[in-house]
Amino acid sequence: MADSGESSTIRNVLRKYQRYLMVYIAFVELFIVCGPLYNYSILFLSFQKEFHTSAALTARALAQVIGMVQFYIISTCGVPCPLLFTMTGVLTFAPLFNTLTSAYGWRNALRIVSGGSLVITLVHGCFIVEPAQVETSKIITEEGGSYKMVETNIGEKDDGDQPRDVTETVGKRIYKLFHQSEAWLWLTAGVLYNIGWTFVTINFASFMEYDLHFTANQISITFVLFAVGEIIGKCCFSAFGGRLPFLKLYCVAAGSLLGGAASGVMILLRTVPLMYTVAALMGLFRSACFTMAYTTVQELFGEYGADIVVMFAHAPYAFGVLIGAPISGVLYDLTGDYTLSLLIVLATFACSVGLMLAIPVRRRIKLRWKKTRIPEEETTEKCLELANA
Repeated sequence: MADSGESSTIRNVLRKYQRYLMVYIAFVELFIVCGPLYNYSILFLSFQKEFHTSAALTARALAQVIGMVQFYIISTCGVPCPLLFTMTGVLTFAPLFNTLTSAYGWRNALRIVSGGSLVITLVHGCFIVEPAQVETSKIITEEGGSYKMVETNIGEKDDGDQPRDVTETVGKRIYKLFHQSEAWLWLTAGVLYNIGWTFVTINFASFMEYDLHFTANQISITFVLFAVGEIIGKCCFSAFGGRLPFLKLYCVAAGSLLGGAASGVMILLRTVPLMYTVAALMGLFRSACFTMAYTTVQELFGEYGADIVVMFAHAPYAFGVLIGAPISGVLYDLTGDYTLSLLIVLATFACSVGLMLAIPVRRRIKLRWKKTRIPEEETTEKCLELANA
């Protein structure tokens, strides 16, 4: 009897704090998944030395892994991955990987990390429960002298009070959206700035060791500072980003512009303190691009539904990693350093800024054209009325 009472008490406690528990479990799981993944650039060096592969081939392997993990997270969650969780993993796993690799080698380091991750995942997985069932409201309607129950369904709303047509398929909405130049401007700009940030994800550690001749501890500290800068930026943008009095697109453009400037500065850097400073600033700039990208897509294309918003927020990232991962590796194999790669990164950031700024410019031109056309139509209607009279 005592055991049954204790078990019921535990179930009641878990049911009461279910929402907070699930958020914590999601944090832990994404922390475990994304932490090692986004610290691949630390293992990048060990893989090259062990297998004697080119930088392009090693980077391409990571691009495929990141793409599969990103697709899995989107398909299972249905919402954008919690951004803060990923950088918390980077903050923790960067020094952990360096310490374990130096002490036991990269193979044993992966065994230790994977074993610990498995144990932590299984322990937290025991507390995962299904979401609470939400009752749908039903309305009794009269039809042909009989009564029947009809479930109400309130569709998603556009920018305004008009509900979106929920019967329209995703394919039709994508078809309509792809006939707009703004959609292509955003997708192209997103792919370009993600190509630039892929350099940080994959080739950053290799750049610091071969071009700057940093030690393993200095590389680890650089990644920690980069993660701290990005965490601070994401917290600030999450708290105050919704209160900005202008389009969130400008935040993404500013992050890309400053990221390109930082890439150009890294060509000239050769001192450790300056590199630490630039790394922290780059984390802050990257947070603007990745945190505000979702609200930007919502502002631009929110009328097409949440599923379209998620797709347009994540698709540029996937294509950017796929294209950007081998580019820096190929250029390094050809030239022997990352100077040309950083110049290409700078160019991609600059092009992405130009394409993003073209979106509000096009909207203003289109709005002015509409305002000038309305008086002409009204004048034509008045002339026809006078002629008929």
